[in-house]
Amino acid sequence: RLRAHTRDDLLLATETSLQKIQARVQAARLVGRDKIGVAVGKVVTRGSKLDAFEPFTWELVERGLQLTAGELLMATTVLQTAAYALGDFLVAHDVLLTATLGQPPKWVGELDQRTPFDEFEDQLSRYVPYTPVANFSGFPAMTVPLHRNAAGLPIGSHFMARGGDEATLFQLAGQLERAQPWFDDY
Repeated sequence: RLRAHTRDDLLLATETSLQKIQARVQAARLVGRDKIGVAVGKVVTRGSKLDAFEPFTWELVERGLQLTAGELLMATTVLQTAAYALGDFLVAHDVLLTATLGQPPKWVGELDQRTPFDEFEDQLSRYVPYTPVANFSGFPAMTVPLHRNAAGLPIGSHFMARGGDEATLFQLAGQLERAQPWFDDY
C-alpha cells in the first residue's frame, strides 16, 4: 500500500521541491516547444502537407526548423534539467498530484488554433499547465476523474510517478476506484 501523509506534512515537505520544479518547467516550456517543432519537422520534411497538421503544430514545425544546433542543445538541456528536478522530487515521494486541467473543460472549438501563435500558446499553457511535464519528462502519469464541477463535468486529478513505476499508478488507481468509484459514471 502507498504511504499516507497528512496534508500539512506533504505541503511542508514538498514546497521547496515544487518551487524548483515549477521554475525549471517554466523555463522548459519556453524552449521546449522548439524541440517539439524539430521532431515534427523531421516528419514534415518527408513530404507531408500542411493540411495534415493543426495550425499550432505547423507553427511549432516552422519555428523548430529555424533552430541552430546550439539552440536545440540548449532546449534539450533545459528540458532535461526540469525532468531531473522532477525525478529528485519523486525519489522522496510516491507521486506528484496536480490538476489535469488549469481551467474547467472547454467546448470543442473554444480553443481556436487560428489565434495568433503566442496568444494561443498562452491560452494553452493556462488550460493544460501540468500534463506536458509528463510528456517531455517521460515519467509515467495518469488522470482519474475524482470530482465533478457544478455543471457535472469531471475534474481530473493527474498523478505522476517515478520513471518505470507504472505499478504505483495502477495500484493507486485501484485504491481510488474502490474508495470513490467512477467507472459506471462514464
